Amino acid sequence: ATPLVFAPVSDPIDARIVSNLTHPGEHATGVRLAPSNGLRLQWLLRVVPGVRKVYMPYTKIDKSATATLKQVEEAALKLGVQLLLRPVGSQEDIQSAAREIPPEAQAIFLPQDSRIESQIDLFVASALQRRLPLSAPSALQVEKGALMSYGFDHLSIGRQAGRLAVEILQ
Repeated sequence: ATPLVFAPVSDPIDARIVSNLTHPGEHATGVRLAPSNGLRLQWLLRVVPGVRKVYMPYTKIDKSATATLKQVEEAALKLGVQLLLRPVGSQEDIQSAAREIPPEAQAIFLPQDSRIESQIDLFVASALQRRLPLSAPSALQVEKGALMSYGFDHLSIGRQAGRLAVEILQ
């Protein structure tokens, strides 16, 4: 069988890459993202106290986005935060979601969602225009203008996946 190295994946079981994390058995290995989105919401509230209405667009067919949504919904319930959810499908939907932030939103929370993340410049521009804090899933988006992140670093994940591939090839 051909080995598979995945990176990054929020939930490799839900994504049907492996059936078990301890013993994948499908000749697969990789880098799984820690389920840190609930903590990221907590940190957003620490950085910007008083936020109670958080806008979160997400791609409804993206497994990483729905995994993020589940984590954030659990945290929001405990923290007394109302999520203003915007499910999107197409690139046009995402661009509209970036431009049409609900007036009652007090912050923007982007999920681990490659389609949404690819439009970070639009979300940063809207956040700046509306003077809203923007929480993004990775350090890369902070470099592009998001206020904060609590998650992962793309470069580190790539290096870890590369180390795994070298081990397999050796």
